[in-house]
Amino acid sequence: MKKKKKNPFIIIFVVIFIVIFIIVAIFITKKVYTGIYSKIYQNQVAKFTGNTLSEIEKKSIQKEAKDLSNVKGTFTGKQTWSRDVYITGDVIILSTLTIEPGTIITFAAGQDSLPSSFDIEIKADGFNDDDPTRLKEYADSHSSIFVVGSLIAKGTKEQPIIFTSDSKEPHYADWGGINLVGKASVLENVVVEYSRNGVSIPSPDKGMIIRDSVIRHAMWGCFSIDGSNGLFENNLAQDCGHEGFDVGGKSIIRNNKVENSHAAVVVLHGSPTLQENIFQDEVHSFPGATPNLVNNIIDSYLKCKAVKVWDYDNYKIPCFGEPYLIK
Repeated sequence: MKKKKKNPFIIIFVVIFIVIFIIVAIFITKKVYTGIYSKIYQNQVAKFTGNTLSEIEKKSIQKEAKDLSNVKGTFTGKQTWSRDVYITGDVIILSTLTIEPGTIITFAAGQDSLPSSFDIEIKADGFNDDDPTRLKEYADSHSSIFVVGSLIAKGTKEQPIIFTSDSKEPHYADWGGINLVGKASVLENVVVEYSRNGVSIPSPDKGMIIRDSVIRHAMWGCFSIDGSNGLFENNLAQDCGHEGFDVGGKSIIRNNKVENSHAAVVVLHGSPTLQENIFQDEVHSFPGATPNLVNNIIDSYLKCKAVKVWDYDNYKIPCFGEPYLIK
């Protein structure tokens, strides 16, 4: 009995059907995975901002910065920056940003082509009420870096890493600042200049380290680290409109120098250790704070009583006065 030949058209049809089925399955799987990943990502950022991502941020999500001449947006993968980096809008790093020695990161002065949900208005506190740089309008028009993951910026004495303004006549608050809201960031041999806040650390992580670095020409605090428990040693804070160190928690502030600033240190809360520093400006401690001062040199003279003025547009920072002064 002869075997019945299989119809070639049926075989072709079956093959086509299987291929289509596989393609559809892959598409659906990818769609579901992408949706889950997007939700996780939104929750991760919302945890720090209190908001879900805006539509403009969703469109700006990138895996890596390929063009370093126009950097802005949200980056999900590990990043490495080298040589010249030009920032024109807010940068949000969700993973790890590594910056190589000798890199110069330049911010477009007074520009933020991609505002983010991190751009918030800072509440009036009785001192900064009339300061325009606390307003959302300022934040939306001045670029900043927000590191939700980790920042590893290890320069050398010969090749420091520099964050600066692109203005021909740079000034205080040309750009926002560096904000470390994640864990275990390390900055060594770094220069940060002409920002509103130099480096801000609201994270209590003990792994935060800044050493052998210079933060200068800041409209507000050079080291705004009131939420940190990190280590800060061998640094120079220079020409800071509010204070060299805005401190809280259990940070260790060791062998640093603050000069030509409004105040050297303001201890807001907690029990930070201030050891073997040279403070050419006053040190203030708020009620309830219990700083541990060890072998510091403190010059109790408020620099704003002299001719020094920290200004932005037509606004000038008023003198602190001398509440809670540590002699």
